[in-house]
This record gives sequence, structure tokens and C-alpha cells, in this order.
Amino acid sequence: MSSYHTSLDFITRSQLACFLRDRAEFESRYVLRNAVESEDTKASLIGSLVHALVLEYPVLGAAPIVSRYALPGHPSITRRSRRMWRLHVEKAEQRRLTPISFQEFEVAVRAAYNLFEDATLRTWFLAPAGIREQRFRCRHEESGLEIAMQGDLVIPMDEFVLCVDAKAMEEPRRFRSSARQFDYALQQVQYSHILAHHFERPVKFRYVVIGTKAPYRPRVIRLADETVGRARMRWHNGLIDLAECLRTGVFGSGKVETELVGY
Repeated sequence: MSSYHTSLDFITRSQLACFLRDRAEFESRYVLRNAVESEDTKASLIGSLVHALVLEYPVLGAAPIVSRYALPGHPSITRRSRRMWRLHVEKAEQRRLTPISFQEFEVAVRAAYNLFEDATLRTWFLAPAGIREQRFRCRHEESGLEIAMQGDLVIPMDEFVLCVDAKAMEEPRRFRSSARQFDYALQQVQYSHILAHHFERPVKFRYVVIGTKAPYRPRVIRLADETVGRARMRWHNGLIDLAECLRTGVFGSGKVETELVGY
């Protein structure tokens, strides 16, 4: 786990979500620093590749990245793509992970290609002013805690800031259940608060869900205002409670039950 997710010099959304879910787990992972093993599944590896292809595209050249790797109607992809796949295999073996097959790699490429076929998404992800995977921080005044975010894509505009978070999943229609499970609303609240503080303008937040199964259609999703409003209250009170636990060193052992409705 990277220092971004484990340091308590600042609080990330995933740390706060863990605290709200189970304070004992938070204390074990982030205060006592007990290691947690994470298992990479085939689906998560493909999702990570799609994520990388989409976000790294602008720094890899002027032509769309996926045009270098795959063309519509072609059953196989280019030598350059095979070199990239071999690099993935080498890295996976170094980490003692099972690499995905070349056919599974092609799935990631085609999913990324379909995103750039959409005119609106192409405009967003190729925006010259787009800030990719950069960390932002600010202080939450009521708790005194430093909070942080590392967004996929942030695009400052004249009247607002557009924050885009890319989610790769086999079935985009399952976004609703994933939003509940991983508390996406909490992420939106924290990211929007930090960006509004940094850029001093309103924030519009959108999720781009990239399908990793045919027909690989991307979807743009906005969470309901009521859902975000409820998450904002949990976020605000959660940071205040977390600050008190960090100050006293007392976290308790029970889980905090959180009801998520409205997705």
C-alpha cells in the first residue's frame, strides 16, 4: 500500500471510509500499521490497464493511444502493444502475481478505444488544461485535519471545475451496487470540497464508467443531489469524530453502522 493511502499526515477518502465502517480496522491499518494483503483479480488487473490506457494517453503522443494498439475490425494488435503486454507480464512476475493473457489485454485496449470514440469523453480526456492524477490538499476547518485527494482528471474552466473519475468494470449497469459498496458519494464530497477550496469556484463531479465486456460502452454518471447531501453530513461529522479519536488515541472496537440510500 502506498504512503499516500497509509500516512496520517493527511486523511484520504479511503481512510475516512474505513473509519466510518469500522474504527478497529482503521486503528489496525493506519495507526498500528498492520499490513493488509490485497488480492489482484483478473477483472481488477484488466480494469487497472484500462485506467492506465485512458489516463496516460495524452502524455504518450499526439495520436490516440489505442490507435497504436488496436484498430476496429482487426483481430490482433500491433507489435508495440505486444511489447507493452510483455512489460506487464514482467512486472506481474516480479510481484509474484499472475499476469493476464494477451487476449485479456486486448479487452482492455478495446475498452479504452471505445471511450475515445465518444466525442464528449474525447474532449474531456484530451483537454489541454486537464490535470491528471495530481494530489490536492486542504484543511478541514472544524476538525483541524489535513485532507487530501488524488483525482483522475481535473479540468479547470472559467465558471467551474470539472472533476472526472474513471471506473472500469465488467458491467457498467452494476455501478449502483459498486457506489454503495465503495461509498462513491463520500469520495465526491471530499474531492469537491478540496477542489472548491483550491480553485475558488464550484465543482461539477462526473463518473465515467468504462465497460470491459463487449460492447465496451462508456457511461457518464452523476450521483443524485440527495445522496451527495447525506454523504456530506457523514463526511463532516466523520472527520470531527476521527480527529477526536486521533487526539485521544481511543478508537473503540465496534463497527459504526452507516445506512446508504438514494443511489
